[in-house]
Amino acid sequence: MKGGSTITYIFQSPIKMPRGSHYGSDFWITYSYKLKRRVNLYSYLEYTQFISLEMNPEVEFFCEQPLEISGTFNGKNKKSVFDFWVQYKNSNSEFQEVKYISELKGNDKKSVRSKEQTEFQKQWCDENNYKYAIITDEDIFKSRHYIGNLQLLRSHLIRSGIINKKDGEELLKKLRFANLTIGEIRNLNLVSEDNLLGILAKLLYDGIIEIDAISRPLDKSTEVHLCG
Repeated sequence: MKGGSTITYIFQSPIKMPRGSHYGSDFWITYSYKLKRRVNLYSYLEYTQFISLEMNPEVEFFCEQPLEISGTFNGKNKKSVFDFWVQYKNSNSEFQEVKYISELKGNDKKSVRSKEQTEFQKQWCDENNYKYAIITDEDIFKSRHYIGNLQLLRSHLIRSGIINKKDGEELLKKLRFANLTIGEIRNLNLVSEDNLLGILAKLLYDGIIEIDAISRPLDKSTEVHLCG
């Protein structure tokens, strides 16, 4: 529900989960620019999906560890916690479970447990009319550069603070006529060197431009163009 400046989502707050010794060093605490709060993530794969959700302009909101479910699956009582709930700007929403593809194809105990977990989650979502998606490392790592590039852009987005809309206006005028590389944008002196990546990150975050974060590491040859 949208009223004034307040938006209420179905799942806004993560459930409390004990860190315990199970997670060891594979436990991440970081700040979400989109949520304006700290998030706790319980694997590196969850962390990389978090980066993807943060910088995806089609994602309006998300919540990590949004809900614990319980029920019967294959004659056994089961409980499970979803990794994410995602609200998209097109009004669609879904629960997500993040898994390595190897966990869903193997026959070892961990793989069997992972397959049972995702099957149980899907059954629960089907029964309760929720959309459900399994996100694998193959979905997240679109290339070996992709997540690293998004991390870099996100860091500049957070450091840049409040960006004046006028800061990118001249750049957008140029992009209406031709795609530009980051090096070409720098040479045009449309924005200060210190603010360049922050402005590009904010325009990407807002869905105004696209940056080729897949083909190569982010550098002067990286191409930028308007969306649409």
